[in-house]
Amino acid sequence: MVNDSEAAEAAAQILEVAEGVEALCRRLREVHTRLPVSPLERLMLVGEEDMDRSTHLRIILECIVHDRLEPVARDLRSALHWPASEPEGRD
Repeated sequence: MVNDSEAAEAAAQILEVAEGVEALCRRLREVHTRLPVSPLERLMLVGEEDMDRSTHLRIILECIVHDRLEPVARDLRSALHWPASEPEGRD
């Protein structure tokens, strides 16, 4: 069985990882904002124009941050909110 100090150490490490993921999200958003937006982006997104590299990268970064990294950070942080009370049936 894991003692409280081991669990506290693991929780601190999980928090550190969550903060690292959040920092990565910020960094990728910064890269995203520096990429130029094509005046044809709307047409590219609906397939009426061929996609340029900048638009492709912007889309990939948006998906990675929103669909993958933000949920990881959120799940890690929520894992730290384990109920403080003892489970029923334990004395």
